[in-house]
Amino acid sequence: MIITDNLTIDEEMLNSVIKSKTNLPGKPLSLRDKAEKEHAWLDLLQARKLKHFNSQELLKMALKSNCYKVAEHLYEQQRDYDSIVECYLNDPVRNGDVFNYIVNNIEVSERSIKEQFLVHFKRLVNVNCTKCTEIVIDH
Repeated sequence: MIITDNLTIDEEMLNSVIKSKTNLPGKPLSLRDKAEKEHAWLDLLQARKLKHFNSQELLKMALKSNCYKVAEHLYEQQRDYDSIVECYLNDPVRNGDVFNYIVNNIEVSERSIKEQFLVHFKRLVNVNCTKCTEIVIDH
């Protein structure tokens, strides 16, 4: 059982919630439902309510259920920055945001953004050729 200042949450209940967040439905979720699903999962992670799962288990569940914001959050925690660009590129809703991530972090050496840019260059061009070209010219 997990106890907070004002709420006791049974681990079985949390497992049930995570299972509902990771199960892929028979039909695709609406953008709104997908966003709510990821937001709920992120809230649980940020509240540290999923400590009974190891981070690799959570990461596998996030990737399997196409919850790329959750995966990005977990990669950040693990300092596995090489995988974050892929989270953006694999998320059809946020793939255009990859350019903001690149520009904001291109000078942070531990994130290896320039290397990631080259690795994913073809996919980045397919997302937005103009922004990709601007990054090449500027950096």
